[in-house]
Amino acid sequence: LTGYGEIFEVWLDGACGEGPDGRTQRYDWDRYYATVRALQPGAVIAVCGPDVRWCGNEAGHTRPDEWSVVPGGLRDAERVAARSQTADDADFARRVRSDADDLGSRAALARLDAAGRHDELVWYPSEVDTSIRPGWFHHPDQDDQVLDADILFGLHRSATGGNATLLLNVPPDRHGLIAAPDRTALAGLGDRLADQRRRTIRGLRRCSSGGFQPDPADGVPIWRPDPADPRPTVTIGLDGPRRGPCGPGGPGGSGGQRGQRVEAVVLRERIAEGQRIEHVVVNGIRGESRTVLGECGTVGNRRIFAVPPTVVDAVEIAITASRTTPVISEAAVILAP
Repeated sequence: LTGYGEIFEVWLDGACGEGPDGRTQRYDWDRYYATVRALQPGAVIAVCGPDVRWCGNEAGHTRPDEWSVVPGGLRDAERVAARSQTADDADFARRVRSDADDLGSRAALARLDAAGRHDELVWYPSEVDTSIRPGWFHHPDQDDQVLDADILFGLHRSATGGNATLLLNVPPDRHGLIAAPDRTALAGLGDRLADQRRRTIRGLRRCSSGGFQPDPADGVPIWRPDPADPRPTVTIGLDGPRRGPCGPGGPGGSGGQRGQRVEAVVLRERIAEGQRIEHVVVNGIRGESRTVLGECGTVGNRRIFAVPPTVVDAVEIAITASRTTPVISEAAVILAP
């Protein structure tokens, strides 16, 4: 912590590296935390730590609804070595279980109260960790088992679009280099992420109350609906024809008609003010018709919600349940390729 400049995360795995003589390693967690705070006060402490929560598996999966606001007792859940990985194998992802499928819904919190556990609620966001290879270290005989760019892109969208961060393990070989198959896969992931950014648009946004305005704190545009708004809704208009390589009506075009093909919706909360949204309904508008494209639960830092690729004139995102007035920092759509 003193020889590498600024460190942004300290990742503490609870696995015990015990030898064949049966000796048990004991961890002085509180002393470790104090040392990190003293030497790197800007770093977050993850997994066996109080700042960033392990998602509960090592296969790169998020929960359908991932809450960052969870019972405080989860901060101690991974200090027990028996719950953590003890071997470098691909089988661990299938054997490990999550703490629970539902950590922070009203129903989950009510069950804790009913059981007499009145845990304080803490901000403890999830990090998804997985490896580009079957295990956590480089083995030459696994060069043909590296996750390809399409799989990596799916993991990235699922994690960062499911209110979590993604920690992707890329192990160096014995020469300290990243192997060629890993480099190829990562380059392909970069290409796909750049393409997704190009296809992400805000369109013309219209809000049921209020509108996107710069936050006085940092100038970032946010939308704070009127507290009396019973169904806060933002509508993203996709005006103008979609042009194919041969112009309107050419391959990939829409024949000059208005509307564009949408494959996903992006929604972000202003998490500096908490995580509040519990349910969202997405409608596609085409002319005078309206079609439900899908619904989702939590949003948090970012929700990328895939919908059946559909040509629409506008997308309506309606917040149908929240714990208090939501605060939105982004509403956008991802156009289909």
